[in-house]
Amino acid sequence: MLMTGMVACSDATGPADTSTDPGTTDTPVTAVPTTTAAPQTTAVPETTAAPETTAPPETEPVAVELPYVNPLTGLPSAIDSSAQRPVAVMLNNLRIANPQIGIGQADILYECLVEGGITRLMGVFSDYSSLETLGSVRSSRDYYIDFAQNHDAIYVCAGGSPQAYSELYSREINFLCGVNMYTPNTFYRDQSRINSMGYEHSLMTSGSGIVSGISFKGYRTTLKSDFTSPFIFDAETNSAADGVEAKHLILTYSASQVVQMIYSEASNTYYRFQFGDVAHVDGATNQQLNFTNVLLIYHTVKAIPGDTSGRLAVTTTGSGKGYYISGGKAVSITWKKDTRDSVIQLTTSTGEPLNMAPGKTFVSILPTTAESTTVLNHK
Repeated sequence: MLMTGMVACSDATGPADTSTDPGTTDTPVTAVPTTTAAPQTTAVPETTAAPETTAPPETEPVAVELPYVNPLTGLPSAIDSSAQRPVAVMLNNLRIANPQIGIGQADILYECLVEGGITRLMGVFSDYSSLETLGSVRSSRDYYIDFAQNHDAIYVCAGGSPQAYSELYSREINFLCGVNMYTPNTFYRDQSRINSMGYEHSLMTSGSGIVSGISFKGYRTTLKSDFTSPFIFDAETNSAADGVEAKHLILTYSASQVVQMIYSEASNTYYRFQFGDVAHVDGATNQQLNFTNVLLIYHTVKAIPGDTSGRLAVTTTGSGKGYYISGGKAVSITWKKDTRDSVIQLTTSTGEPLNMAPGKTFVSILPTTAESTTVLNHK
């Protein structure tokens, strides 16, 4: 069963304390070495008191107005990335490979099933050059390429399924691969993760490594001239404002991966738990992942016939249903994607463009069969 609270406490008590000292134990006493008396010194002559000074007047900190807007979040930014291609990085999400490092810096985080009932994550980063360490990087599945194309992103992975490699090359996707591509300074193995998690969970990258790889491959670094972002940010007209209450989401990907997103009024964000009730944290900061926006998008997910590894086919084109969730409220939405390389379009159930609150976004790609098990406001 799912957790009913976020913190567990132990109520066990031991034998009653008969000492008179309230709730403490005596501190062990160590012998203090004997010292000889210090020689007498003459008194220091008295000095006159320093003149009193008045305290400087308190000043309010000056707010710094950032001049730009991050196109992936709608939040103020110190750098102009309005025309810069982001990167989309495949991230390992096996329980043994947690915590990931640097995942908390993702502007957008996608999650979708892969084989065996597990999920894989894809972080989309605008200011990727500032990343110190990111990983562990994991292999591609073909439908994640479609998700990356929603943002005209350069795709970063570590190997991939046969279907993924077929799509990467036939569609001439700009990508960096840490297994089957030579980019001399992009990826490295973390020895501590090899020791604690295993070799396959140790491939890491960094902002400077990604920049190096993009330069080495000569990829385009600016967005397509006709690119239009799938996200519209508008703090004044958030489409979820008049929706139904949605403060505790339960998203069932499989028996082994149940995600909870729990709303905090203090931060106006949703905190992410996975594997049932495990707080999802960034290993670099130990901070729990949290998001202003949650998008639930239902796709048809089926096993690939004859695939001995149990890989999945996810239909990303056409149209379907979903939810937009923000500020403790949820509204039904419709998604539409014409081709695998086109940008997904999001509208309200009445056909109006979806307006989202500025902030980070978690995108949950769920099977259509999970719609009946989705909980928006668990009590």
